[in-house]
Amino acid sequence: MMEGESLLGPLPPPWKVIFRSSAVNIWDPIYWNSEMKITSKQDPRLGDIHSSFEWETAEQEKTPDDPQLFAPHRNKRTGEIINSDPRLSLEALLQRGVKLEQFRLV
Repeated sequence: MMEGESLLGPLPPPWKVIFRSSAVNIWDPIYWNSEMKITSKQDPRLGDIHSSFEWETAEQEKTPDDPQLFAPHRNKRTGEIINSDPRLSLEALLQRGVKLEQFRLV
């Protein structure tokens, strides 16, 4: 379950995930490429948001009430803002060939 490996598989080398504290003292994941010496807020396993979706990253101030993994995105066509990454939607995961299971918690 760490770093989303159960859904996306391991991070490809030389990428590693590191966490940094944000202004509201919530830990945000950052992806570090040790060969290219670059960081990215985008998970390299998900591909470019702009190439395959009608969504774009939305700039929004994070508050203490927001979830730990805060990832607002805006639909370019409708203007709708969601507080998640559309590349992790049910449809997108199924398109990637991720085998999903449904659990009922009692």
